[in-house]
Parts: sequence; structure tokens; C-alpha cells
Amino acid sequence: MASIPLFNSAYQIAVFTYADIKGAHPVVDFFCGVAERSVSTVVGVAVMAATPVMQRLEVPIAAVNSFTLRGVDELEARFPILDQPADEVLGNLRDSLAAGMEQLQASTAERVGRLAERASGVVEDVMGIAALGANVVLNASGLGQVLEPGAK
Repeated sequence: MASIPLFNSAYQIAVFTYADIKGAHPVVDFFCGVAERSVSTVVGVAVMAATPVMQRLEVPIAAVNSFTLRGVDELEARFPILDQPADEVLGNLRDSLAAGMEQLQASTAERVGRLAERASGVVEDVMGIAALGANVVLNASGLGQVLEPGAK
């Protein structure tokens, strides 16, 4: 796994981040040091206890390791992203998201523009119908003839 660039670079980023945080705050450094020593002790005890078992399982572990390595090789062939460093993957992801957002904004602006054009057309039609209706009412009732001299 350490030979896969994506995992290796992600591990390196995590290690540098941990070191930066630990170095920036003395209290955090103290607690991290305690935790590191505790984990180191537990791992040492686990290794001593597991050594006889591991010696007996050496052949089956080698077979599983070989099978796993073939699976990792197949994954690398199918997913070329694994051969890229984490920074590059994040950059590509960021670029893809930005392009998607730009496309979404352009599509939304275009649709809103078409909707505004339709709404404007409907308003013009309604105004035209209202004017026509008012004209018909005024002419049909003779009210238009009475109001016309006053309007002039």
C-alpha cells in the first residue's frame, strides 16, 4: 500500500499535519507524546505475544499477501487515480467541481433568462387583452363617446 502514490502522499500529508499541530501547541505535544508512548508499549507487547502465532501462519500469510498484491495491481490498472499524489487528486477534484458549478450557473442563468422572456411576453399579452377589453367595453356601452371629448 505504501508504494501506491495516492496512499503514500496522503500518509505524508497526515504525518506533516500531525507534526505541525503537535509542534505548535505544547499541551497537545505533551498529550500526543503520552499517547505515542502508550501505543508503542501496546504494540511492543502485541508483537511479542503474536510472534509465535505469526511464525505458524507465515505460509498462509504469504499466500494472502500475494493474492492481495494482485488485487492491488488490478485496482491500479482500473483506477489510474491511485497512481497520482493526493495533492494532484484534490486539485483535479477541485477543478472538476469548479467546472461543474460554472456549468450549473450558466445553465441556470440561461433558464432564468428564458423564463423572464416568457413572463414578459405573458405580461404584454395580458396588457393587450386588458386594453382590448377596455376598448370593447367603452365602445359597446357608448361610454367611450361620452368620455372622448373630455379626454381630448
